[in-house]
Amino acid sequence: EEDLAAAARLLAGGWLRIHGQAARGPAGLTFAIASDLSGAASLVRRVTSTTDPDRPLGLVPDPEISLLPASQLVEEVLRLLPARAEAPTAARPDATPVSCPPEVAATLVRALRADDPALVRAACVQLGTDEPPALLASLAHLRGEFSLLLNAPGTPSQVVHLLLGTDGWVESRIDATGVHHRRVDLEDLRNTLTDAIAGAAERAARTAHLMDQERGT
Repeated sequence: EEDLAAAARLLAGGWLRIHGQAARGPAGLTFAIASDLSGAASLVRRVTSTTDPDRPLGLVPDPEISLLPASQLVEEVLRLLPARAEAPTAARPDATPVSCPPEVAATLVRALRADDPALVRAACVQLGTDEPPALLASLAHLRGEFSLLLNAPGTPSQVVHLLLGTDGWVESRIDATGVHHRRVDLEDLRNTLTDAIAGAAERAARTAHLMDQERGT
């Protein structure tokens, strides 16, 4: 009961918050993780498909609530990644990163799914390649998805979006210059999450220090 109460307090008041969802096939989950950097808590709800056409997805009863040390934040997030074994330790040599306008990537993937050679060739011309890049071709048949949003005071929200294609996990990131895809393994994800959490903690501490200084004056 004490652990449950402590987890509830962190989920309600933890300043570092991570919300996300994951899916693989007909099953998936939603999760919320919060921490004050002295401890952390997570709330996980499993999601399954239903036979109701009006409500194709349903939440499984009895959510999973965990209380854990703040040092295990990253591992807790990685625990929720579907098909962890499909994020191997080394990327294929031909799975080179791809950056392009979002509409070109979407067109190519859609053309590959529809088996439309003319549209595939047109998209490849836009990319300046003779063949579809291996990384984008692997996303023609999605097998899973994982995304999370990290929020902390004094720092912009950070998004991590992963797609599970036929050759493992691919990170998809959008900015002002376009959409960027890169093959990722578990170590890549661990480093990305560690850097994001550490950076959020540093900025939040700096913001709190400045606020204390302002109150002191």
